Amino acid sequence: MTFAYQITVTDPNNVGGALLKAYIGNVTTALEMFQPYLTGKGTLIVNIKLDPGVLRAAGGPSAYFDGGEIDPINGKKILVGAGLYKMMTGNSAGGASDLTILLNEGGFRDQATLFPGVTSESLGETASMVHELLHGFGMSGIDPGGINQSESRFDSLIDLTNLAHPKFTGLNASSVAGGPFELLTGVGVGSDFYHLPYVAGERYEDVTTGIYKNGPHNFDVMTKLRGQINFVDDSQKVYVTQKVTQRISALDIAILKDIGYTVSDMPPTGVVRIHGAWNVGQTLTAVNSLSDADGMGTVSYQWFADGVAILGASSNKLTLAEAQIGKSITTIASYTDGSGIKENIPSFVSTGAIASNIAVQRTGTSGNDLIATAVGAEVIDGGDGIDTLSLDSFSSSVYVDKVGSTMTARNFGDDQIDTLINVERVKFWDKTVAYDLDGNAGKAALLIGAAVGASAITGDTPLVAAVLKLFDDGATMSDLTAAVVKLPGLALLAGGGSPEMLASYF
Repeated sequence: MTFAYQITVTDPNNVGGALLKAYIGNVTTALEMFQPYLTGKGTLIVNIKLDPGVLRAAGGPSAYFDGGEIDPINGKKILVGAGLYKMMTGNSAGGASDLTILLNEGGFRDQATLFPGVTSESLGETASMVHELLHGFGMSGIDPGGINQSESRFDSLIDLTNLAHPKFTGLNASSVAGGPFELLTGVGVGSDFYHLPYVAGERYEDVTTGIYKNGPHNFDVMTKLRGQINFVDDSQKVYVTQKVTQRISALDIAILKDIGYTVSDMPPTGVVRIHGAWNVGQTLTAVNSLSDADGMGTVSYQWFADGVAILGASSNKLTLAEAQIGKSITTIASYTDGSGIKENIPSFVSTGAIASNIAVQRTGTSGNDLIATAVGAEVIDGGDGIDTLSLDSFSSSVYVDKVGSTMTARNFGDDQIDTLINVERVKFWDKTVAYDLDGNAGKAALLIGAAVGASAITGDTPLVAAVLKLFDDGATMSDLTAAVVKLPGLALLAGGGSPEMLASYF
C-alpha cells in the first residue's frame, strides 16, 4: 500500500509559466520518494503557495486537529497535523489542504540570500522539497519551549530538560540513531527545535563550546543547509562542495513512525561512497555501508556521467575513459529488500570533473622527504623512504582516500585534488596523520594496542608519535617488544617473558 496525493497551487502574483511548472515537478518527485515508505487513507492535498515574504522556502501542516490528547508531563493539548490526520482517518482537519509549502519564487533560486557562495548548482531543489514535506508531514511544532498551551506530536517527544540541548526521544528514531539525539538549536528559549544534526562527515558547530564537530548520523535530508555537503574549518569558513543527491533516511521515516504514521517499509541506513583517483585510466570503486531492517538483497550498481547512465557500467568498479573527461561521475546502488521493495541509493556525493591521464609531476628522493604542496592539483610520487606531504589546511577540510599505495587528498576549500603515490604521511595545520597501515604505522598501532589498549591508538597522540618515531628510526618489533615486556603485567599477556612470544601476536 501507499498513499494518494494531489497538488494545488496558490499563485497570487500570477508567476505561472516554466518556473511554477518546475516547482510542481520538484514537489511531485519528492512526494513519490515517500510513497514506498508511508501508507495512509484519503488523498493528501499539498498546496504550493508562492509567497515573496518567505526567505526561500518553508513547509508545515496546513492546519492542526484537536483530538483531545493531553501530554501527561506538561498538561498541554497535543494537536495532530492535518497531513497525519488525513492519512490516519481519510478526513480533512478543516482546511482546503493538508500540507503547505511556501516558496519565494525568486529567493528559492537566489542562494546568496541564504549562504554566501551557495549556488543553485550545488543545492538540490527536489531535496529541498523533501525537507519541506518532512516539516509538513509533522516534523514541526508549536514553540515547545514557550508558553503555548498546545503542542504538536513532534513537540511531545522532545526532552527539554536542557533547552540549549533539546533531544528527540521517540523510540523508533532512537533505535535508528542509537539513542535519543540532539536537535539543532540556538541557545535559549524559542529556538528552532525542528532540524536534525548534520550528516556523518559534515561539520557543525557545537553552540555551547563553539567547537566544530562531525555530525553523528548517516545522510539525512533534515539538515539546515538543505541539500549539500558543507565543511567548516577552524577559521569558521563554510566550503561548498559538489551537488549532493539526497535521499530519505531511515531516521526521517522512524520519526514519522514515532508521531503516528503507518510505515510500510524502512529505508536502508548507511551510505554509498566512491573511492579512487579522478583521472582517465584510473578505476573508481563503489563501496557501501548499507544495512536494511527489512533484509538486504544482492547489491548491484549503475554508473552515471553527468547524470547519463554509462552503458555496461553495472559492477562496483568503473575504469575511467576519455569519454568521461570533464564530467562528474555518480553511481546508484540497488537491491530488493526482504519486503520485496526495490531500494535505490545514490552515491553520497559525486566526483569532481574527470581529468586526463595521471602524469607524475614531482618525485621524491630515496630518503625521507617532507614535500610542500603547491598551488593547484598535483600528482606526487614520494619514492622510497617515509615521505610526508605538508598541506596548508586543517585536517577537517581535507578528505583523504587511500587505495593500495595511491592516495587522493581533496581540499574542500578550492576542490583541489592531489594524487599521492608512495606517500606515507600527511601533515596538516593541526596534526600529522600516518596512512602507512601496512608499514610502520600499522606496527605502532599493533604494539600500542596490545600494550595499553586500543583506545590509546587515537587517544594518546604523544605515545603514538613516540612509538612511530622509534619504528621510523629503524627499531624492529622485537626491539620494542623487548622493552614492552618489562612493563608490569605485559609478561602475562605474552604468555611468558620473552619479546619473541609477544612479537608473535603481530
